[in-house]
Amino acid sequence: MKPLKIICATVLLGLGGILIGSGIFATFNTRISKEEQREQAIACLVFGVPLAAVGGWVVAGLRQDKQQKECDRLNAAFSKLLAQGNGRITTLAFSLETGLSGNMAKVYLDERAEEFDANFDVDDQGNINYRFHVGKFDQS
Repeated sequence: MKPLKIICATVLLGLGGILIGSGIFATFNTRISKEEQREQAIACLVFGVPLAAVGGWVVAGLRQDKQQKECDRLNAAFSKLLAQGNGRITTLAFSLETGLSGNMAKVYLDERAEEFDANFDVDDQGNINYRFHVGKFDQS
């Protein structure tokens, strides 16, 4: 379905762009009368703008789907590491599990810590260990 949406967005944006460009060009075309310039410009814009708008809407939907998948992936990794660590998680472990940079992993964990009112400890090397208050995890 995603490849079809990408093709659809590309076609719609392409056609819309061409028609909008043609509409703009029509206003400067000296080989036709002013009335024809106006009619062509209006016709191109009437069809071009909606096509481009729908193409943009499809692109926005694809971007939202991608962001949701990434959010789901990070949440799944977060849950997995919490279960494995019985509520404890480090920035390094999260970074390694998700492929995020250390800074991005810290930002994510800081947000979750604030959301879930977690505590944290700092070890001798300065690493942050987040402690989330969770019930017993089923380790089966």
